[in-house]
Amino acid sequence: CWQIEEIMAHIQEKQIVYHGEKIKLVRRPHMKNIRVRISRPEGEIVVSCPYGVPNSQWQWALEGVWQEMLQARQQYLAGQQKQPKYNLDLVAEVQKILPRCQEITGVQASSIHFRRMYSRWGSCNTRTGRINLSLNLAHKHPMCLEYVLIHELVHLLERNHTPRFHGLVAKFCPFAQEAERHLRE
Repeated sequence: CWQIEEIMAHIQEKQIVYHGEKIKLVRRPHMKNIRVRISRPEGEIVVSCPYGVPNSQWQWALEGVWQEMLQARQQYLAGQQKQPKYNLDLVAEVQKILPRCQEITGVQASSIHFRRMYSRWGSCNTRTGRINLSLNLAHKHPMCLEYVLIHELVHLLERNHTPRFHGLVAKFCPFAQEAERHLRE
Protein backbone atom coordinates (compact mmCIF):
# COMPACT_ATOMS: atom_id res chain seq x y z
CA CYS A 1 0.00 0.00 0.00
CA TRP A 2 2.85 2.40 0.77
CA GLN A 3 4.22 1.81 -2.75
CA ILE A 4 0.96 3.06 -4.29
CA GLU A 5 1.09 6.18 -2.11
CA GLU A 6 4.71 6.72 -3.13
CA ILE A 7 3.88 6.42 -6.85
CA MET A 8 0.84 8.71 -6.49
CA ALA A 9 3.07 11.31 -4.84
CA HIS A 10 5.31 11.33 -7.94
CA ILE A 11 2.52 11.86 -10.49
CA GLN A 12 2.61 15.38 -11.89
CA GLU A 13 -0.57 16.90 -13.31
CA LYS A 14 -1.00 20.33 -14.81
CA GLN A 15 -3.54 22.16 -16.91
CA ILE A 16 -2.17 23.66 -20.11
CA VAL A 17 -3.62 25.36 -23.17
CA TYR A 18 -2.98 23.62 -26.49
CA HIS A 19 -4.32 25.18 -29.71
CA GLY A 20 -6.64 27.31 -27.59
CA GLU A 21 -8.11 24.29 -25.71
CA LYS A 22 -7.50 23.37 -22.07
CA ILE A 23 -5.96 19.94 -21.67
CA LYS A 24 -4.49 18.06 -18.75
CA LEU A 25 -0.88 16.86 -18.96
CA VAL A 26 -0.07 13.98 -16.61
CA ARG A 27 3.49 12.73 -16.14
CA ARG A 28 3.75 9.35 -14.47
CA PRO A 29 6.62 7.19 -13.27
CA HIS A 30 6.75 3.61 -14.60
CA MET A 31 4.84 4.54 -17.76
CA LYS A 32 6.22 3.45 -21.13
CA ASN A 33 4.01 5.07 -23.76
CA ILE A 34 2.24 8.33 -24.44
CA ARG A 35 -1.55 8.05 -24.08
CA VAL A 36 -4.26 10.50 -25.18
CA ARG A 37 -7.83 10.03 -23.96
CA ILE A 38 -11.09 11.77 -23.07
CA SER A 39 -11.72 11.71 -19.32
CA ARG A 40 -15.19 11.01 -17.99
CA PRO A 41 -17.45 12.56 -16.90
CA GLU A 42 -15.81 15.94 -17.58
CA GLY A 43 -14.94 15.29 -21.25
CA GLU A 44 -11.46 16.70 -20.74
CA ILE A 45 -8.60 15.79 -23.10
CA VAL A 46 -5.83 14.14 -21.07
CA VAL A 47 -2.29 13.42 -22.25
CA SER A 48 -0.38 10.95 -20.07
CA CYS A 49 3.32 10.37 -20.60
CA PRO A 50 6.38 9.08 -18.75
CA TYR A 51 8.77 11.36 -16.92
CA GLY A 52 11.58 12.58 -19.10
CA VAL A 53 9.56 12.74 -22.31
CA PRO A 54 10.32 16.13 -23.87
CA ASN A 55 7.37 18.45 -24.54
CA SER A 56 8.03 18.24 -28.27
CA GLN A 57 7.46 14.45 -28.21
CA TRP A 58 4.05 14.45 -26.45
CA GLN A 59 3.00 17.47 -28.55
CA TRP A 60 3.91 15.55 -31.72
CA ALA A 61 1.87 12.55 -30.51
CA LEU A 62 -1.08 14.79 -29.62
CA GLU A 63 -0.93 16.65 -32.94
CA GLY A 64 -1.41 13.34 -34.77
CA VAL A 65 -4.75 12.70 -33.06
CA TRP A 66 -5.84 16.26 -32.23
CA GLN A 67 -8.76 16.52 -34.67
CA GLU A 68 -10.02 13.04 -33.70
CA MET A 69 -9.87 13.98 -30.00
CA LEU A 70 -11.83 17.19 -30.57
CA GLN A 71 -14.50 15.27 -32.50
CA ALA A 72 -14.63 12.49 -29.91
CA ARG A 73 -14.97 15.02 -27.09
CA GLN A 74 -17.71 16.89 -28.96
CA GLN A 75 -19.64 13.66 -29.55
CA TYR A 76 -19.18 12.57 -25.94
CA LEU A 77 -20.38 15.91 -24.55
CA ALA A 78 -23.32 16.03 -26.98
CA GLY A 79 -24.34 12.53 -25.87
CA GLN A 80 -24.18 13.59 -22.22
CA GLN A 81 -26.53 16.50 -22.85
CA LYS A 82 -28.97 14.73 -25.17
CA GLN A 83 -30.65 12.29 -22.86
CA PRO A 84 -33.98 11.46 -24.45
CA LYS A 85 -36.94 12.94 -22.59
CA TYR A 86 -38.43 9.50 -21.94
CA ASN A 87 -35.27 8.51 -20.01
CA LEU A 88 -35.63 11.59 -17.81
CA ASP A 89 -39.34 10.79 -17.30
CA LEU A 90 -38.41 7.25 -16.27
CA VAL A 91 -35.88 8.50 -13.71
CA ALA A 92 -38.46 10.94 -12.29
CA GLU A 93 -41.09 8.19 -12.07
CA VAL A 94 -38.69 5.85 -10.25
CA GLN A 95 -37.80 8.62 -7.78
CA LYS A 96 -41.51 9.06 -7.15
CA ILE A 97 -42.50 5.41 -6.60
CA LEU A 98 -39.29 3.88 -5.17
CA PRO A 99 -39.93 5.02 -1.57
CA ARG A 100 -43.39 3.41 -1.64
CA CYS A 101 -42.01 0.16 -3.09
CA GLN A 102 -39.26 0.06 -0.45
CA GLU A 103 -41.80 0.68 2.28
CA ILE A 104 -44.08 -2.10 0.98
CA THR A 105 -41.25 -4.66 0.80
CA GLY A 106 -39.38 -3.47 3.87
CA VAL A 107 -36.03 -3.46 2.07
CA GLN A 108 -33.89 -0.71 0.59
CA ALA A 109 -31.87 -0.80 -2.62
CA SER A 110 -28.37 0.60 -2.22
CA SER A 111 -28.60 2.21 -5.66
CA ILE A 112 -30.71 2.27 -8.81
CA HIS A 113 -29.10 2.34 -12.26
CA PHE A 114 -30.61 2.56 -15.72
CA ARG A 115 -29.23 0.57 -18.65
CA ARG A 116 -30.10 -0.57 -22.11
CA MET A 117 -31.15 -4.15 -21.53
CA TYR A 118 -32.25 -6.42 -24.35
CA SER A 119 -33.53 -9.53 -22.63
CA ARG A 120 -34.54 -8.36 -19.13
CA TRP A 121 -36.58 -5.63 -17.50
CA GLY A 122 -34.38 -5.46 -14.45
CA SER A 123 -31.66 -7.16 -12.46
CA CYS A 124 -30.49 -7.11 -8.88
CA ASN A 125 -27.13 -7.72 -7.27
CA THR A 126 -28.17 -9.32 -4.00
CA ARG A 127 -24.69 -8.87 -2.51
CA THR A 128 -24.52 -5.09 -3.04
CA GLY A 129 -28.24 -4.26 -3.22
CA ARG A 130 -27.80 -2.53 -6.58
CA ILE A 131 -30.80 -2.65 -8.91
CA ASN A 132 -30.51 -2.14 -12.68
CA LEU A 133 -33.61 -1.15 -14.64
CA SER A 134 -34.12 -1.35 -18.38
CA LEU A 135 -34.56 1.96 -20.17
CA ASN A 136 -37.25 0.18 -22.21
CA LEU A 137 -39.56 0.41 -19.18
CA ALA A 138 -40.18 4.02 -20.24
CA HIS A 139 -42.32 2.65 -23.08
CA LYS A 140 -44.44 0.36 -20.90
CA HIS A 141 -47.54 0.87 -18.76
CA PRO A 142 -46.66 2.65 -15.45
CA MET A 143 -47.74 -0.37 -13.38
CA CYS A 144 -44.94 -2.36 -15.05
CA LEU A 145 -42.28 -0.14 -13.51
CA GLU A 146 -43.72 -0.59 -10.03
CA TYR A 147 -43.94 -4.35 -10.56
CA VAL A 148 -40.31 -4.61 -11.77
CA LEU A 149 -39.09 -2.51 -8.83
CA ILE A 150 -40.96 -4.70 -6.34
CA HIS A 151 -39.74 -7.85 -8.12
CA GLU A 152 -36.11 -6.71 -7.85
CA LEU A 153 -36.50 -5.54 -4.24
CA VAL A 154 -37.93 -8.95 -3.30
CA HIS A 155 -34.68 -10.47 -4.59
CA LEU A 156 -33.02 -8.76 -1.62
CA LEU A 157 -35.26 -10.93 0.60
CA GLU A 158 -35.19 -14.12 -1.48
CA ARG A 159 -32.37 -14.55 -3.96
CA ASN A 160 -33.90 -17.05 -6.40
CA HIS A 161 -37.30 -17.48 -8.01
CA THR A 162 -38.53 -19.92 -5.39
CA PRO A 163 -42.18 -20.44 -4.38
CA ARG A 164 -41.48 -18.13 -1.41
CA PHE A 165 -40.18 -15.46 -3.81
CA HIS A 166 -43.29 -15.63 -6.00
CA GLY A 167 -45.50 -15.55 -2.89
CA LEU A 168 -43.79 -12.38 -1.64
CA VAL A 169 -44.10 -10.68 -5.05
CA ALA A 170 -47.83 -11.57 -5.17
CA LYS A 171 -48.27 -10.28 -1.60
CA PHE A 172 -46.49 -6.96 -2.23
CA CYS A 173 -47.80 -6.46 -5.77
CA PRO A 174 -51.40 -7.68 -6.25
CA PHE A 175 -51.35 -6.64 -9.93
CA ALA A 176 -48.19 -8.66 -10.71
CA GLN A 177 -49.87 -10.97 -13.25
CA GLU A 178 -51.42 -8.06 -15.12
CA ALA A 179 -48.07 -6.24 -15.19
CA GLU A 180 -46.32 -9.37 -16.49
CA ARG A 181 -48.91 -9.58 -19.25
CA HIS A 182 -48.20 -5.93 -20.24
CA LEU A 183 -44.46 -6.63 -20.25
CA ARG A 184 -44.90 -9.56 -22.66
CA GLU A 185 -46.88 -7.39 -25.13
